[in-house]
Amino acid sequence: MTAMTPPSAPPPQVLSSPAPLAHEAQAQAQEAREAQAQEAREAQAQEAQAQEAREAQAQEAREARRPSLAQRPGRLTAVCVVHAIIENPGETPDVTAIDKRPRPGRLAVGSGGFALDTQVDRRHHGGHEQALYVYADEDAAWWAGQLGRQVPAGLFGENLRTSGVDVSRAEIGERWRIQPPDADGAGPVLVEVTSPRTPCMTFQKRMDQPHWIKRFTLAGLPGAYLRVLTPGTLGAGDVVEVVERPGHGVTVADMLTGRIEAYLALLEAHDTGVVTLGPKVAGQVRRRTSRAHPSSA
Repeated sequence: MTAMTPPSAPPPQVLSSPAPLAHEAQAQAQEAREAQAQEAREAQAQEAQAQEAREAQAQEAREARRPSLAQRPGRLTAVCVVHAIIENPGETPDVTAIDKRPRPGRLAVGSGGFALDTQVDRRHHGGHEQALYVYADEDAAWWAGQLGRQVPAGLFGENLRTSGVDVSRAEIGERWRIQPPDADGAGPVLVEVTSPRTPCMTFQKRMDQPHWIKRFTLAGLPGAYLRVLTPGTLGAGDVVEVVERPGHGVTVADMLTGRIEAYLALLEAHDTGVVTLGPKVAGQVRRRTSRAHPSSA
């Protein structure tokens, strides 16, 4: 018989050494760390570029604060103070000082408004940030055409009527110098635009127009509240000159619409020092932006 050849034994299994595997893992970890470091450097570079852009915008805004010398000044056509405190049933408070009428002569004005005026609802229509309410003759004439009636000075509860001033397109933080056309000893009054007039139920009752709040808002001609930076006296015929414009582009009409883009731009302008909002308006802006973008609060 032929002897059977025993099957050959399988070759021994060669096991990988743990040392190369560990080295490969370390190399991969090092690559990951380098990639993270590179991403961090790129993020820092992007933030630096963004900061440069913000600073450049702030500088441009500062340079734009002085309006063109070619702009013609406007004038005051009426100064108005409260004529009578009238009942306002169903509202809190239950009386109102919305009934304003023109007064002749020069009236003393300070940080709280006209000395002869009264602000009943100071929470919503008063205080230093709303010392004066100003409305333009041109906008009143438009409303007269819409309503089929005259809109005399004071009907909207305004303290000042102007001609030749685009009140509802004034920027938040815009400053006006108001003074007599001749040198009669009265120094200039410096005021700053703070916010739009927000129509309320008291205003609707006064106008006796259905859906007046909505109608007034949609018209985009709110007029503006002013704070008084330099006190003095004001009278009809005074010259109104825009002496500083922040340059952020947000107008009182923009703010009235409630568009989040306008509020975000105004918040950025405030935070970067382009404009300084008063506590009341700054709080309103922050609440509006935080509701839309919680991270911006």
